[in-house]
Amino acid sequence: MFKSLSSVTYQVADLEQAGQWYRAVLGQEPALNSPFLVTFLIGNAALNLIAADKPSPVSDERVVAYWSVDDIDTAYRRLLELGAVPRAEISTRLNVRLAKIIDPFGNVIGLTDKLSEAKQITVEDQPSESAMTVAFCRALAAKDEREAIRGGDDLAELFLPEDRRRLLKDCTSREWIIKNLVTPELYGYFLARTAYIDDIFTQALRENIPKLSC
Repeated sequence: MFKSLSSVTYQVADLEQAGQWYRAVLGQEPALNSPFLVTFLIGNAALNLIAADKPSPVSDERVVAYWSVDDIDTAYRRLLELGAVPRAEISTRLNVRLAKIIDPFGNVIGLTDKLSEAKQITVEDQPSESAMTVAFCRALAAKDEREAIRGGDDLAELFLPEDRRRLLKDCTSREWIIKNLVTPELYGYFLARTAYIDDIFTQALRENIPKLSC
């Protein structure tokens, strides 16, 4: 079932200090260095350091090792059949699918596989990545410190998985995301587009315009 170790994730309270320590230990610079995630590539595996205000106890997921599998759906189902319990259901991050289970002895096991053209995920399986991106951007806009352009969608964050909600809690992380992932120009366009659509929707509610039937 298992093919190889794909990545290991450590939670740390001081990400900068941990990044410096692992630079010294590994003798190399990280492949990714951000305010909320530092990644080192080691052979065919990755070591991820993530910022956490209060890391979990040693017995409770301080370290999660992800095992690469041929088919995550089959592997996940088989492990549950053998007595494991779900820790995090199958989800998609970019082109990678992830899941976590707890074995009968209390150990957290991560599973991962890569999406292929032959393996298409439908909205019946989980929300589309584009929909999740829109929800994330709406939640990001709702936390903008500039009152004049702050978004009003305080519910969008509820639709996000825990790892994405974590990125929104810290001002430094939000600024890094806008600058490096979204870009300020695209973020400005998204704010204007969202405000325009929300205004039309609000006006329709005020005027009691009926829903169109297909």
